[in-house]
Amino acid sequence: MSESLNAWIDEYRYLPVIRMFNGIRVKMMEKWAESEQNVRNWKGNYSPKCLDLFEANRLLSSTYRVFFNGDEGFEVIERQDRHTVCLTRKTCTCRAWDLTGIPCQHAIRAMYHYKLEPLTHISRYYHKDTYIASYRTKFAPVRGKQFWDIEQFIPMLPPPECTLPGQPRKKRIRTEEVARRINIASRKAAQATSSKVGMSNGSETPLVERVCKRGQVNKCGFCRKVGHNRSTCTEAPPSNKPRPGRRRKTANQGTTQQPSNPTSPS
Repeated sequence: MSESLNAWIDEYRYLPVIRMFNGIRVKMMEKWAESEQNVRNWKGNYSPKCLDLFEANRLLSSTYRVFFNGDEGFEVIERQDRHTVCLTRKTCTCRAWDLTGIPCQHAIRAMYHYKLEPLTHISRYYHKDTYIASYRTKFAPVRGKQFWDIEQFIPMLPPPECTLPGQPRKKRIRTEEVARRINIASRKAAQATSSKVGMSNGSETPLVERVCKRGQVNKCGFCRKVGHNRSTCTEAPPSNKPRPGRRRKTANQGTTQQPSNPTSPS
């Protein structure tokens, strides 16, 4: 949900706080008005997705067999499986009716057997009036900044601005799961690009993608064993080992003073 919200308000995320909130307010005001108009244009009394699922369940129920116990229980046979339906509690052992509020295929078959209309047993949360009621509270339009009320008290000042070193960060910090998916997608795109390019300079060696060395195991260049390199290899002769680098002079050592001429006066 946070990733969807960040993508939805991407054009306002980098603005100052008042301008950012004002842009989000206008965007939500237009979104709610558009959603309410879409609900009013429904042809039926329930949402289109709800009716599509209900119609699919109704078609499946035509091939089932049902047995009634005379009280409130129905036993519906679905191929090699059996489910029990209770119409008074609006439950089914498949739990589809309990979780969605839309009668499942077993409940629809039991309602037809009991001479009931299944469409009237859909949950009220899918009804058109319920959707319209959720958009009843509207965002009030706001006048420009020059018409805002000015308080007579001392204005609240922002904290002192602290400029951090380096370039300001604009990209949001992604989670490890999102970063892993992005890395996998970029790697697949690079492999697809390299396969389309084919061979380089007419040779038979394909293009090799550059990958990070993090997580790889060191391999010695002399004995070809893993776990160490040439400088720490015990089998390599001293001539093949790299010479130790020159030690750098630290700041606390200072500069060496030239010895004075013994013949010169002190």
